[in-house]
Amino acid sequence: MPAIESPALPRILCLHGAGSSGAIFKAQGRRIFRSLRNEFSFDFIDAPFPSKPGPGMRPAYEDSGPFWRWQCDMIAVEAFDITEAEVLVERDQVRDMILGKLREMGGGVEGIMAFSQGARVATGLLLYLEKMRREGRLEELGLPDLRFAVVNSATYPLLYLDQETEDWVKSGGAGENVLSADAQKQKEKVTIPSLHLHGSTDPWRLESEKMKAKFFAEVSSSRMEYTGGHQVPLREQDTSKVVTAMRNFA
Repeated sequence: MPAIESPALPRILCLHGAGSSGAIFKAQGRRIFRSLRNEFSFDFIDAPFPSKPGPGMRPAYEDSGPFWRWQCDMIAVEAFDITEAEVLVERDQVRDMILGKLREMGGGVEGIMAFSQGARVATGLLLYLEKMRREGRLEELGLPDLRFAVVNSATYPLLYLDQETEDWVKSGGAGENVLSADAQKQKEKVTIPSLHLHGSTDPWRLESEKMKAKFFAEVSSSRMEYTGGHQVPLREQDTSKVVTAMRNFA
């Protein structure tokens, strides 16, 4: 009699913050990931660009390199030694990397969990997938139809994956140019269920709240405040709420 294979666990793509790594993100969220290890498979990837240690790396993770970052945005052109062309090249590299990973993960990927700068990338990815979903192109592109997102301590602004999605979002009124109540209703936003984790003392909390308000549909997004700063929740009373929410998503 042939053996009965256990069904594969739903997979979640995990994106770390700036100046960090997939391994560090796994350690930062260890209470959450450990609690859900029998219900989800978490896929941690490293961003493509080398970096100095980012916020929160010292002292706990200062010897846990190498460290990585996601793409710069156009704001960096004014502050750092990088050109607009180089910013666009970085964006393309990140897009190709993440979409390639989603295709590799196959139909079993159901969600995304992202922290800090990774949450900026995740928001851009979710809007890209939202656009493809509405156009009926996900299957054609070999991309999954994600069911939920966990957005932890997002910094602002989002990082788009391509110009087409940026133009689509802004033309729908989800950018900075919303002028009326009618325009507000036409915003192109992420509509899959999302949980937004905001630290009570996070210096970037206002940015996290702005990201949620501007790019995630109110009816399908929820906010959870936890005790702590710019970090992944660690206190048991906080992590248990996150775990329960993710189980409900599934």
